[in-house]
Amino acid sequence: MDDMLSASAAAEELGYASDYIGRLCRESKLEGTRVSNMWFVSKDALAAYECERAKLQADRIKRQVDEMHEADYARSRKGLSGGG
Repeated sequence: MDDMLSASAAAEELGYASDYIGRLCRESKLEGTRVSNMWFVSKDALAAYECERAKLQADRIKRQVDEMHEADYARSRKGLSGGG
């Protein structure tokens, strides 16, 4: 269990509450092992989760930027189509 982190240690690394780490494990969003009433996650699983989380965040930001560009374009096209 050398490469395993407790839920509280994993939470500290991610900036989450340890209860949330347990929830992620229960929902199979983060690979973990339950021993008695404590969750443990491997460093590899934690790194994979962080990578996926960063990718999803980047995708969400890209969608928001694309939507803003589309809205700006639509407004500029509307202004060119006879606003004066």
